[in-house]
Amino acid sequence: MRAPLKLAVRSATALLLPTFGLLAGCEAELGECNIAQANRVAYFYAENDPRTGLPAYEGQALVQQACGNGFCHSPAATGQTRYGVPGGFDFDLSIACEIGTDGQCPEGLRPNYDRLADNAAVVFDHARGIFAEVEAGTMPPPGAASDDVRAQGGQYYRAGSSASFDPLSGGDSPLPELDTAEGREVLRNWLACGAPVIGATRAPEGREPGESCGVMADVGECVVRYEPPPPPDPNWDSIYEFFSGNNCVTGCHDSTAESLDVYQESLLDLHDKDIAYMELTGAAEGNGCGGDDTRLIDTEDPDASILLDKLEKNEPSCGGGSMPLGRALLPDDFVAPIREWIEAGAPES
Repeated sequence: MRAPLKLAVRSATALLLPTFGLLAGCEAELGECNIAQANRVAYFYAENDPRTGLPAYEGQALVQQACGNGFCHSPAATGQTRYGVPGGFDFDLSIACEIGTDGQCPEGLRPNYDRLADNAAVVFDHARGIFAEVEAGTMPPPGAASDDVRAQGGQYYRAGSSASFDPLSGGDSPLPELDTAEGREVLRNWLACGAPVIGATRAPEGREPGESCGVMADVGECVVRYEPPPPPDPNWDSIYEFFSGNNCVTGCHDSTAESLDVYQESLLDLHDKDIAYMELTGAAEGNGCGGDDTRLIDTEDPDASILLDKLEKNEPSCGGGSMPLGRALLPDDFVAPIREWIEAGAPES
């Protein structure tokens, strides 16, 4: 079994355990470790938050989301928001730093490794007590107040063969909460495997999100993050670049066998830039939205544009679902330049 960090590092706050009532009861047995499951990666999402796309192991993410991200076991939690947790008894397992192009953590952020090592050691030392309290339903503290605090901290989403993480909207598969059987099993297995942590990250730079960074982290592993794309500029070149790939073309608007059902519904082919422009500026042809009086892009009346209708509304007036299909609506700063381009007459160049 792989050790999650330099286990010689231990926090002095562990000595506070006898005074901390929540962890003073019977400790649960953690059972078998499935290291492959413990190493599954989740990604953080919160709109307009620079942390969006940061990776964490699923168990690490659950602890961070429910305990260490500004609540109870966080250095930022004070007074009532600590719910009696002694000062310094923290579970903040957030990534220490983003590795620069030189392969190093920026000098001013290196103390974050000490914070992560100390807090990961606390979790490791008290793994059975932590799981006992989660199983008993006493941790995280139940109630609306704690729910509100946790809701302000963003959400981690799964990514893998059966789910997707979208750096624009989070995706369709948030991590299960700790009050569910699935969430408790994720936590149990991760704790049983020694509570491994991702300690650093870096931009893709030729690697896929979730892969090793290719450099060592002082604590835990270094795993490549998702890099949220920038909003498009209000011109066709930039907008088409944003439409291409997984946002609109692959699996939906390229008339291939993989996207045949969606394509037959819309009859909109965006696989080629010139064809895409011709179809977007012509009459709509899709089922329920086609006809001489309907336009995917209406430069005379932008609000009548089917494209904007589907990008801006959860329940578009022109049949079918919102776009991109199966994902949350795009952030406003991504739709605004598309609207601006249409209002300017949708020039091709």
